[in-house]
Amino acid sequence: MKQLPNIISVARFIFSCFLLLCNQSPILFLTAYLLCGLSDVLDGYTARKYKWESRAGEQLDSLSDFVFYVIVIYLLITSTDILGQLWLIVGIIATFIIRIANLIITKAKFHTWGMLHSWGNKGVGLFLYVYIAITFWYGMASFISGVFLCLAAILSAVEEMVILISSEEYDANRGSFFTQS
Repeated sequence: MKQLPNIISVARFIFSCFLLLCNQSPILFLTAYLLCGLSDVLDGYTARKYKWESRAGEQLDSLSDFVFYVIVIYLLITSTDILGQLWLIVGIIATFIIRIANLIITKAKFHTWGMLHSWGNKGVGLFLYVYIAITFWYGMASFISGVFLCLAAILSAVEEMVILISSEEYDANRGSFFTQS
């Protein structure tokens, strides 16, 4: 049972790949998308609740999150009007560059791969999750909520960078810059 959170993370990896196969069927896509979101919540919740946390589990969770977002961004580019909205592309690229820099900082400074599970990252993740579902359902990206999402994503990524640079130890569950675990 201690491996249950890791199994759930692997399931998210598989559900994410399945998104590539079912993006032409809104019902199948949204079902797989919902399973990705639920698995993201359940793996961390289960690990923390039952004290089944592990470094391998943190890395598997981060890898599954990364694969999910790469696939979703690919699908957004190929299946919606997102390319026609330059401001959104700039926000995605800026966030992506900061996130890659954060991964490099984490590896260089703490000798591990991972992304923080900060409140900002969780909030942006939830906002992004809902935004993407609505965008796929309607086939077009919303301007106003997209601007707020990009700003929140950039601020969250910058906060993660500040935490990584100012921290002595890697703590994937750090709540924010202003709190400890």
